[in-house]
Amino acid sequence: MGREYDELDISILRELREDASISYKKLAEKLKTHPNTLMQRIKRLENDGVIKKYTVNIDYKKLGLEFRAMILLRTKGITVSAVKEFGNIIKMPQVISFYGLAGQYDAVAMVEVRNMKELNDVIQKIQSTPGIVRTSTYLILTTYKHHSEYNPFKID
Repeated sequence: MGREYDELDISILRELREDASISYKKLAEKLKTHPNTLMQRIKRLENDGVIKKYTVNIDYKKLGLEFRAMILLRTKGITVSAVKEFGNIIKMPQVISFYGLAGQYDAVAMVEVRNMKELNDVIQKIQSTPGIVRTSTYLILTTYKHHSEYNPFKID
């Protein structure tokens, strides 16, 4: 079993999830703790692998990536070679996330593209991947909640 984390650790995670660019000074003030204590806790959370990295939330539409789609993949079977081929799909710049599934399909690739031609090119490339026997593509019309908004520690 892993290390136990207390209320201060959870509060740090909640605040950093909302704004990872906040200064240690402001965060220490907000959490009513000494900056040295805060820095030690954050370092421990990083060393424990709880905090993996600090990142930004990008509006891809403003960069010209107008379409998001979900491409479901069925394979001949999950084999070592199929997983290796997944690596080639994962490396495609349009693939923003890739998940293995249980159910009718074996995997799903979430993609962001500039236009329908680029989406078609991505689909064609995935369909030509050895081991892929079927794909089913769904164009995402509306995003009601994005994973970047997920914060299990948020207090409403």
